[in-house]
Amino acid sequence: MGAGKSGKRKKTAAKKATARKAAATAPAGKLRPVIIDIADPLWNNEARMVAAVTRRPMVVHDGAEEPTAELLRDLDRKDGFTCQNSAIVLSDRDSELTRHRLVRAIRVDQLEPSLDAGGAMVLAEMIGANDVVRIAVSSAVGGAGSSLFAAQLAYYMSCEGRPAVLVDADPHSCGLDLVLGKERRPGLTRNQIPADCDFEQLRSHLLMLGFDSAGGKKIGADGGAVPVIYADRYPTFGAHSGGRGLDVGQLAHLMHADDMVVDCGRSLPVADSASAGWAEQWGEAEPDVHILVAPLTIQGVTAASALRNRMLENDRAKPLIVLRETPGASTSVAVAALMLDEAPVTVIRHDAQCASALDRGEAEYWIESSLKHDRAREPVREVWEKIQGIIGNCALPLAS
Repeated sequence: MGAGKSGKRKKTAAKKATARKAAATAPAGKLRPVIIDIADPLWNNEARMVAAVTRRPMVVHDGAEEPTAELLRDLDRKDGFTCQNSAIVLSDRDSELTRHRLVRAIRVDQLEPSLDAGGAMVLAEMIGANDVVRIAVSSAVGGAGSSLFAAQLAYYMSCEGRPAVLVDADPHSCGLDLVLGKERRPGLTRNQIPADCDFEQLRSHLLMLGFDSAGGKKIGADGGAVPVIYADRYPTFGAHSGGRGLDVGQLAHLMHADDMVVDCGRSLPVADSASAGWAEQWGEAEPDVHILVAPLTIQGVTAASALRNRMLENDRAKPLIVLRETPGASTSVAVAALMLDEAPVTVIRHDAQCASALDRGEAEYWIESSLKHDRAREPVREVWEKIQGIIGNCALPLAS
């Protein structure tokens, strides 16, 4: 009897895990459409066939001024959405459309091999049948915990069937290597990746270093290890890419099929010297969703509110605000909501075990154990569900 019940429980658990994974990988809404703006007739025909295979909505654009202006107006109407990348543009030339900040542009004239010589498979993989997500996590003030939350989110996504690459883009903060207790262990950093390498070369480079996924050293997860690419925190002699390393946009281009969670430290896409590192971190890319972490204190909430407003003034998408409970502070969530003029997406409750785990360099084990409990898992789940809703509803509504 006992063995029978145990077998049933295992089958039930397996079914639940399968259902959870299917729900995580299923699109939450419309897929981002493909806009084909290719002058070469042979490449244009090949691109149409590739786009059709991905089952995405497709618009064939002839490059005329009036339709271009209409498309740009449609894209501009997406301003204010938290999600940045509303459409995929396939083109064989530089144009106002490919430079628009709300699209992901793929230059088919730069494919290797070329589109008419076997590059169709490469293009299909780059477009993808599912929309990947690039998530930026920033701190409103020092010590807010963007690195820790980024690691928690990547771990949670992996357990939910959406394994993500965890990237440390800020060499000036404490960083993921310190948070995860790996600062003295060998790991892949951004300046060790050749600047001119392609996707297959990156995979080969990682396999040569002993990594079995698109990333550096990994933190464990039930659904598979989470790959981590560290920042160029320390001088690396003989760095392949000139010492600075690839920016997030270049990494995202190489790892086009992988979700990414990027720890940005205190860098934000605002026009001032304090956030000058944003362009260096992201290059020409934009995150799909930006998370702003702040302590639940008067100072922390004030900083989050000011930074959110400055992002909007700089024509950037509105960030998701996550507040972290601070021991001894008396600021309530209701007061924070009044100050922000909106409720935070979630509040992370204080966990006394977290600080000691960080001091011992065992945060990865704390992440693994804590997310098995509702108190720690709930805030991360709420943020991930919010992200899924945004991604599912941000696709540009174009007729196919």
